[in-house]
Amino acid sequence: MSKKRKKLLLATGGTGGHLFPAQAIAAEVINKLPDTEVLFAGAGLKTNRFFDRKRFVCCEVSSPNIFQRNILNLVKAPFQLLKGIIGSLTLMRAFKPTLVVGFGSFHTLPVLVAAKLCRVPIVLFEANACPGRVNRLFSRWA
Repeated sequence: MSKKRKKLLLATGGTGGHLFPAQAIAAEVINKLPDTEVLFAGAGLKTNRFFDRKRFVCCEVSSPNIFQRNILNLVKAPFQLLKGIIGSLTLMRAFKPTLVVGFGSFHTLPVLVAAKLCRVPIVLFEANACPGRVNRLFSRWA
């Protein structure tokens, strides 16, 4: 009987508060479970100076900032969100993660929606005393 390889998808934003814990968790998972495949998903990771591209692989996912008050961005947001969800669904089908970890940024929203639609288990990471909006929204499914 062959053992199925575990695949971890880390959905994160680009700020240090999201990215550093995500990379620390990824490093520890790789250290403890070397057969686990790890992939990062988020917006702007490929050009983010804090993302360790030599150590980790990332996939860009379109995501709007739905919490802005700028009217033009609010009009564009549903279309960007749909684009991000479709891209995330494509990513889910290609990568086939066994677990998705969300780090609470609005950049994680499309990936978490796709994970929910694909029935992939979700774990949420929250480093703040007050959970953010995306983590509060997805807490019922994590």
